[in-house]
Amino acid sequence: MKETGKTKFKTPLFSFTIQKNPPSVKIPEDLEKIPTQYHVSVPDKIDKKMILKDAQAGIDVSAFAEIIQTEGVRIR
Repeated sequence: MKETGKTKFKTPLFSFTIQKNPPSVKIPEDLEKIPTQYHVSVPDKIDKKMILKDAQAGIDVSAFAEIIQTEGVRIR
């Protein structure tokens, strides 16, 4: 669909649309760069939702995380 430049098309049975997926956080391999406030205790886990929330609020998280937004195909 992307190669043709179309993001929507319909057939008699289905509709196809490319849409943006919700933003997500991509964490690098080196977890040492991530501040402890983003660690979730027991087990030690990164709170990606908190990173995304802070990034959307204008806090710079680019030193330790990358905000990405992928796309998916919706078929109805």
